[in-house]
This record gives sequence, structure tokens and C-alpha cells, in this order.
Amino acid sequence: MRLISSSFSKISVDKKKEITRGVSLSTDMKVLNIKKEKSPLFKDEDLLEFEFKFTIDYTPDFATLIFEGKLILLMDKSEEISLNQIIEDWKEKKLDNTLKIHLLQMVFSRCSLKAMQLEEFVNLPTHIPITPNIQNPEDTGKTQKEEKSKEENLDKKNKNSETQ
Repeated sequence: MRLISSSFSKISVDKKKEITRGVSLSTDMKVLNIKKEKSPLFKDEDLLEFEFKFTIDYTPDFATLIFEGKLILLMDKSEEISLNQIIEDWKEKKLDNTLKIHLLQMVFSRCSLKAMQLEEFVNLPTHIPITPNIQNPEDTGKTQKEEKSKEENLDKKNKNSETQ
């Protein structure tokens, strides 16, 4: 399965108040609809259109980002799960787990880039960490020495208890 197209039909940011302590983040992705598509560019191939909604909530009641859109995927004939099986399963609102994970990754990667831009525009913390945890090398050396000393003390205690 290959991604042919992705597009947004709705991008929304609703910042209700300034962020203070105690902010909590949650993300949610839903598949809203799945349907078979045809395209003049891919005459003999089956395309699958997935409509999605991706939401980032800053709670309690700070802000919400909403992305709605669609992904169009080209289904390979060699896929484990066929296009017809996907459509049949969707009639009962079911999705194959492998397919669901693949879709989540595609939607998350596209929405996260846009979300980080919007978060910067409206002064919200990013929903995913983007800065590495850089430590002072001097502090790191002390920590490693302390850990090594603790391990040596444990080893000594274990040897003493074995000899008794």
C-alpha cells in the first residue's frame, strides 16, 4: 500500500486561555470513513480513501487542535488484506490492526508537523518533545561515579552475605 495523496479539509486551533501549571495533553485519531476510489491516473489499480480526524487536547480546558482530512492509498495486489476485505470490515466499523497502525503513523506524521507550527503561533507547548535532554558533562561524570560506587557497595554486601 502506497500513499498517493493526503489533504486537510479542516484545521482548527481553539485556545481558550493561557497555559498554566497542571496542563495535560492527549491525542486522538479516528477513521471517519473508508471508501473505494477510482482515478484516471491509476486505471487498473484500486485506490482506498480514508477520512480521518486527529485531535490534540490541552486539558483542563486550555486548548484544542483539530485536523480533518483524507489519505488516498494505492492498494497493491500482493497485500495481505484486500481492498474488498477492508471495505467489508469497515461496514462493521472494524479495521485490521496492521492497517490501523499504518494509518495512525501516516496521520500522526502529517498532523504533527502542522500542529507544531500552530502551537508555536498561539504559544502552546508542543504535543511531542522536540528538544533533547542535554546535560552538563561535569554533572554526568559525577552521576556515573556515584552509580559505580553504589554498584561496588552492593557487590561487597552480596559477597559478605554469601560468606556468612
